[in-house]
Amino acid sequence: MEMVTISSKDAITEEREPIPESGDCKGIFPEGAKDPTRRPLRFSEQKPIVVFTSRVHTGETPGSHVLNGLIDLITDLKSE
Repeated sequence: MEMVTISSKDAITEEREPIPESGDCKGIFPEGAKDPTRRPLRFSEQKPIVVFTSRVHTGETPGSHVLNGLIDLITDLKSE
């Protein structure tokens, strides 16, 4: 899985993420290159974001467990 976005729809726009011309992000959402309507919607620049990563390198199995626990915590409707 390349990316998961967990968010409310606050500050979402109707604009789609552009397809990068070059660089490290060129391969993100490759299916959107063929069909631009499959590109993710953009959020306004005032909306704060937090990025979590795990398993960046091989052998980082504990990172998967930590990220799974974090996703469970932030998506649990009971933990407000």
